[in-house]
Amino acid sequence: MSDNPVHSESKIKMFGQDLSIRGVIVVILTTTMCAMQLWGKKVEEPLYTLVVAACSWYFGQKGQQK
Repeated sequence: MSDNPVHSESKIKMFGQDLSIRGVIVVILTTTMCAMQLWGKKVEEPLYTLVVAACSWYFGQKGQQK
């Protein structure tokens, strides 16, 4: 038994492609924040923190899966 078990990434089938659920969440959060900026809505600090945390989590996990 290994100390670092291999985790399979959760995927969903969308548009005929297997997509990462984590990736979809990051894209939705980032797109929401950018759209709010473009439409002139006030983006509060907690949303920035959430988007940065989600991006860091996603890309950090990608780096560990080599």
